[in-house]
Amino acid sequence: MKVIKISVLVLILLLLISIVAYPVYLHVMQRQSNKRVFESLSLLQKAFVVAKLDEEKSKLNKALDKTKELRKYMDHYDFKKTDQLSTEIYKVANAVMQAKKSAVMSGAHIAQLVGEVNYLEGGTRVVQVESNMKIRSGDVLTMKKGAGVEIIFIDGSTITLRYPASLVFTKIEENKISHSLNVSMELKNGEVSFTASKITDYQPKFELAVGKIHVLYSLNAMGRASLNASLLTTTVACLEGSLLVQGGERDRKLGPQQILRVSNTMMETVYSLPPMPLAEEPANYKTIETSGKGKIQFRWSKVYNAAGYVFELADNTVFANCLARRNGYSGTSLTLPLPGKGTYYWRVAALNEASERGHFSDIREFKVVGTRQHELLVDQTPPPLTLEPIRIFGTTAIVRGRTEAHARVTVNNQLVIAKDDGSFSAIITLYQSGKNRIKVIARDASDNETMLEKWVFIKIY
Repeated sequence: MKVIKISVLVLILLLLISIVAYPVYLHVMQRQSNKRVFESLSLLQKAFVVAKLDEEKSKLNKALDKTKELRKYMDHYDFKKTDQLSTEIYKVANAVMQAKKSAVMSGAHIAQLVGEVNYLEGGTRVVQVESNMKIRSGDVLTMKKGAGVEIIFIDGSTITLRYPASLVFTKIEENKISHSLNVSMELKNGEVSFTASKITDYQPKFELAVGKIHVLYSLNAMGRASLNASLLTTTVACLEGSLLVQGGERDRKLGPQQILRVSNTMMETVYSLPPMPLAEEPANYKTIETSGKGKIQFRWSKVYNAAGYVFELADNTVFANCLARRNGYSGTSLTLPLPGKGTYYWRVAALNEASERGHFSDIREFKVVGTRQHELLVDQTPPPLTLEPIRIFGTTAIVRGRTEAHARVTVNNQLVIAKDDGSFSAIITLYQSGKNRIKVIARDASDNETMLEKWVFIKIY
């Protein structure tokens, strides 16, 4: 009898242990599985950016289609199948990444070049500047009038320089194996804009010296710094994330939409930057027909309490040698002569009471072409547009839908071309904890468009 009681007690104890241990086991397995899924989707998203060949895009789209099953396995705690499928997706994305000498895998280099740039290799030897040129420790870049460059690092982080900027790269250390990045720079003149990659599998670290000020930034940061020799001031602006500014009266941490101005005597002033205006017309990727000279109207949303706006129009995304620029413009619409045939880019930012500009709007692209054939012009029917339920994996969103065959679709300004059957898929990253807007626009060959908006909720830990 005693043995039976002991056996029963042992069974009860084992049952209690299993009841307690099983949720812990599920939690641990789920975290490990989710980590593999996020790694796979992060690489898949990067692969879409660098894929150029139709064959590569086809493979990536097939991998993207598998995320439907991935969500089903995750919801049913089928860790074995989840891991197996996420591994398959990772292999497809990795094969594309390895096949491309992309910005993410090829190291620091000039991604975009406009005009003439003085380039001292190692600070001593004059070199002819070309696109895709490697940037190394000790290199010095000085913009000539009308020039600008965008430099991209191994993790996708970028810096942008425009005339009259001059920058010294005192150190560049990039490690593909440890996924680390360590860059030090010194701004000698002008302004530098920077964006730190939001890709979490890299550990970027940037240090920027501007006069007597040192700016430290890493993952998710975006901002700019400028050195004005005539006014003897240094300015550091944080647009996203956070920046640590060392020097001045004391070390400061700048948050989003904050700007610090430091005088030559180290006197400091901190301002709040105005919100980012929304660039409305002409819409992104719009095609404008012309048979000669005409006018084009640019329109953007009003920013409360803005002291004015900065408007820029250029034929390059660096906005070097702008075709039109207005600083301190008071209105929210601007009419300009229609430029000649070609592709153009525009953006707008608001100014605060100290004439410091806030975050530029997303860059809008439009194309000017000759008058198209009549059969394209008579079509005034907007394309159909339907969306499937949006699937969320952490901060990654999978957006699928259907529209007219071969229509141009933008998902939060990311361009996707619909397939023969009108279906399309896009993978995007959401950066804001809480409510996020996903805006989908479909445009047919006659530039008719249909727009849908969806809101999703995510939590960033």
